[in-house]
Amino acid sequence: MDEKLQFDSVIGEIDSIDFMTTTIKDIDGEIVIPNSELTKKIIKKIKK
Repeated sequence: MDEKLQFDSVIGEIDSIDFMTTTIKDIDGEIVIPNSELTKKIIKKIKK
């Protein structure tokens, strides 16, 4: 998807967005977070 974002202490690139989860690639690997949790976060888009 080529979109970088930051929330909490996570900085990464969106790998995929599914119905229930979003997968984010960071320097340590992949993070799968429920979309219901993402809606509660302050998300910052990082310009390339």
